[in-house]
Amino acid sequence: MTDTESRLEQLERILEISRELASTVSWEPLLHKIVEAAAELTDSEDTAILLLNEQTGDLRFVTANAMVDHLVDIPVPIEGSIAGAAWSSGEPVIIRDARTDPRHFKEVDQQTDRETRSLLAVPLQSKEHRIGVLEAENKRGDGGFTQDDVNTMTVLAAQATVAIDNARLVDALQQAHDELEHRVEERTAELSTTNITLKKEITERQRAEASLRLYTEELEARNKELDAFAETVAHDLKNPLNIMLGFALTLPNKWEDLATDDIQNYLHIIAKTVAKMDNIIEELLLFASTREKVQTTPVDMGSVVDEVQGRLKYMIAEYKGEILIPDEWPSALGYGPWIEEVWVNYINNALKYGGKPPRVELGADPATSDGMVRFWVRDNGPGIPEEDQSRLFAPFTQLHQIRAKGHGLGLSIVHRIMNKLDGDVGLESTVGQGSVFSFFLPSAP
Repeated sequence: MTDTESRLEQLERILEISRELASTVSWEPLLHKIVEAAAELTDSEDTAILLLNEQTGDLRFVTANAMVDHLVDIPVPIEGSIAGAAWSSGEPVIIRDARTDPRHFKEVDQQTDRETRSLLAVPLQSKEHRIGVLEAENKRGDGGFTQDDVNTMTVLAAQATVAIDNARLVDALQQAHDELEHRVEERTAELSTTNITLKKEITERQRAEASLRLYTEELEARNKELDAFAETVAHDLKNPLNIMLGFALTLPNKWEDLATDDIQNYLHIIAKTVAKMDNIIEELLLFASTREKVQTTPVDMGSVVDEVQGRLKYMIAEYKGEILIPDEWPSALGYGPWIEEVWVNYINNALKYGGKPPRVELGADPATSDGMVRFWVRDNGPGIPEEDQSRLFAPFTQLHQIRAKGHGLGLSIVHRIMNKLDGDVGLESTVGQGSVFSFFLPSAP
């Protein structure tokens, strides 16, 4: 099996594990699945999950492949441990020989009568929300953990963080429900002779059950989104992986028979495919980040657009595009990093699907009576048929069913960002006359 085939098989296993985690909301089974998956994917002797104890300010083991009973009572300090270093930095820490690393917290080995050699610690986090650390210990064969192990554990840790948050939510809801049930039973016994009070208790219980239903629906929606995320990764990453696999298998067998130009062309296609995969992964990471809440502030749109031009300068040069930008921008409320991604998506599409060469005009309209500012990107492309326009901004959960030509993932993220920022999106297009993609933000006071 080639490295590419092995990596493809591992990606498919990660997707399978992600679906299993998304469907597991019971606390103990979920933690067990996570450490089992980590051990399998990294080929390590032992794995463990440490979560932050907010009361004591240290990390505590909540599960491990082995000897968990000896670990649960051992507090692991943030300062003076490898797990703490990963938690503090928010970055993976890979140690080839923990025995010589001064950060190694040796009390764990002493309490469990074992020896930690190689160690990989990855933070459990979603954007800036950090809840603990996922560890893999002692790579089998003593070869030491690799960058592939780091990448695999990082993807698994991201999925595990969402799953753990979901399990905590379900557990909290169940505890609240059980507590409320207990209170209702006590009150019913005490006030059984008072009909008015009994009715109040029944009403309280009904409201609590209604709240529980709403929370359950929210949880189901988040799980559906996770399933859609997994299907989109499988759909959008598998095709370029197959392309690279085909060329990687062809080149070694036909290398001596191919002309230099053909070899360079093959390598160019592989490089472009890698770049496409990198872009898809960046978009998926951005989509994941939009789960968080942000504080909106007045956006310096001129600086944001300058940053976007810097990011797209090679693409602008490749397509020989002309970018027209106004001297001044109206002020609006938003979140700079997300707004930058909206401009990148719009301008990227205008360059790829515009005229030859593309002429891309950026602009904005002053706030209207409803207090919204309109920003827009106009291209000189062939236009978009009316029957396709309504599909472009499809919700992310529909992308595995609706694949709009070339636009689907990016524009669904634009739509999600605008919803998070209390804004909106718009499209005006006539076949043969180009298109104008818009987004709307609240005017800054």
